[in-house]
Parts: sequence; C-alpha cells; structure tokens
Amino acid sequence: SAKSSVRNSLYDEVYEHLDRSEDTCNWIKERLVHFLGSNDKFLNITGSAGRGKSVLAEWVGERLARPLDHRLYTVLSYNFPWDSPKEATPLACVKSFLFQLLERSVGDVALYERLVQAFEVYSKTSNAGNLEATLWGTLRTGLLAAKRAETSIVLLTDGCDEMSEKNVKEFHQALQRCVADLSRTHVITFSRPVAALKDGSKVFEITQKEVHEDIESHLKQTLSKSIHYRDLDIREREQIVESLVNKSKGNFLWAFYVGRLLNRENSCDAFRARSKGVSSELSDVIRIAVDCLDLQKNEMLQHLLSFMLNLHSCCFGYHWMLLFSNIKK
Repeated sequence: SAKSSVRNSLYDEVYEHLDRSEDTCNWIKERLVHFLGSNDKFLNITGSAGRGKSVLAEWVGERLARPLDHRLYTVLSYNFPWDSPKEATPLACVKSFLFQLLERSVGDVALYERLVQAFEVYSKTSNAGNLEATLWGTLRTGLLAAKRAETSIVLLTDGCDEMSEKNVKEFHQALQRCVADLSRTHVITFSRPVAALKDGSKVFEITQKEVHEDIESHLKQTLSKSIHYRDLDIREREQIVESLVNKSKGNFLWAFYVGRLLNRENSCDAFRARSKGVSSELSDVIRIAVDCLDLQKNEMLQHLLSFMLNLHSCCFGYHWMLLFSNIKK
C-alpha cells in the first residue's frame, strides 16, 4: 500500500537520525561489567517513552561485540517491532535467536537437524504452540553446547512491551526455563516498565540523571550543524545547551525535535528566541514541528501523516519523528 511504501522508504532515514551521538551511553558500562560478573541471570533495563532505551540497547550490543572487562561474549539480539504484530511475538524472537546461534555455530549438525525437524513437523501440523515449545528446547540445547565450549552468551531484547502483558509474562517464563542453570548465559531486556519482567530480574530504571550528559552531547552535536549556533560565543552556547537539557526532562525525543527546529532558524536572533521560548512539553514541540510542514504540496507527507494517525498511540512520538525527519532544512 502507499502507506507501507512510504514507511519502508523512510526507515533508513529514521535510523540515520536515531544514530547515537558521540560520547554517549558510556555510563552503563560499569553496570554491565557488574551484572555479567555476578550470579544474576536477568537484567531488565526500563524507562519511560523517549528515555533512549533503543539507542542504549544498540550501544550495549555493539559494546559486547568487543571484549568487556577482558571477557568475550556472543550476543543474540532481537528487537520487537512496533509496526508488525506478527513479528512482535515470543515465537519470532526464539526463531531469530536460533538462526543467529546457528550462524555462529557453523558445523553444529545436531542443532541444524533439530531445527529442520521442528519445521518439518510444523509444516504438517501448523501448530505454532508446539513449534515454539520445541524451538525454546532447541535453543536451550544450543546454549548448553555453548556452555560446554566455554562460550559466554548474552540474549538481548528490546521492546518486548510491544506485546500484551500476558505474552510478556509467558515470554519471560520461557526465557527463564531456557537459561536455568546455564552459568555462561545472561539475559538483558530493554522495555517500558512491565510488572511481568520483574520476577527473578535485576531491574534498573533509566532516569533523567543517567541521560543528562547524553542529551547534552546530542544537542551539542546536533546544534553544531547550525551556523547561527557556531556564531555564538562559547559561554552563550553552553548556557543555551544547559537550558535545553533542563527543559528536556530527560526525553531524547524532545531533544531530537528541538534540535531540528533550532537548526532551521535563519538568523542568530531567531535561534536565540526559539531556544529561550521553546516549550518543555513534547506535545507543544510536535505542534510547532507540524506547523512547519506544507502538507498540501507534499503527497508523500500526506500519506505518512494518514499512516501515523491510524497507529497505536503508544508509538506516537517515534512516528512523529519519522515524519519530521523528512522536513527539508
């Protein structure tokens, strides 16, 4: 459809704008070292919408691809998609884990044969429940083999709260059974606060304090693209950034929108006025962003706006980011 086509064509652009700024996320490193060196099996990293969980999840995955505290880890990751209910399921997650494990275990004939058998049975019965149970069991077998090979595994997920709380609970229980007594396997989940994930997990909440410096770095890097920001003296730049960081209240989405708005100003005076007068409320900033759009002259934006207005409200901020990232500077 036109909506899907627009959405897919803009994915790359959105991810480009969501790239981490330099010198961000390093504050989580010490917590990672402590968790992975402890007897805890599950770390649930939570935060409200706009706290930067997905950006942090990406950083953790990239960081664990290199030795951490002189230890090597194999990371199996899965991001639960907000726009595809069929892929935001425990079954889709365990399938992804297994295919990643198989890629890293080239030559593991037993794992390959078990997967083939599981899907052959499913092709005859179409019983998704049995398939999922079999795949979790197969994953455990693969993780046991990794333990015997002294390979440390981290299962990393982002956005399991896209599922219903019932499904989240069942997913968490399946994970617990899968990694029970596997000393070399740890699980790290990123999500909004979900009660079902607290059982047996070490919970860490991302607060405004943790992301203060990250938002500061993001704003400095974003605003440095503006000639009017660069024309200001160092002291005034620092004052503007400090004021914006405080207004953001730890919300990366707010910082993203405001940075884009400020970079569109066409004079130093307008830049100063916008930075001083911008609201601290995300909804107000979004309204200003929408006012910048000429929907009458841009058919693609019309389709995209229609698409977003029909999406679930919990993803509101991210969809508006997708729309606003298409504004020409």
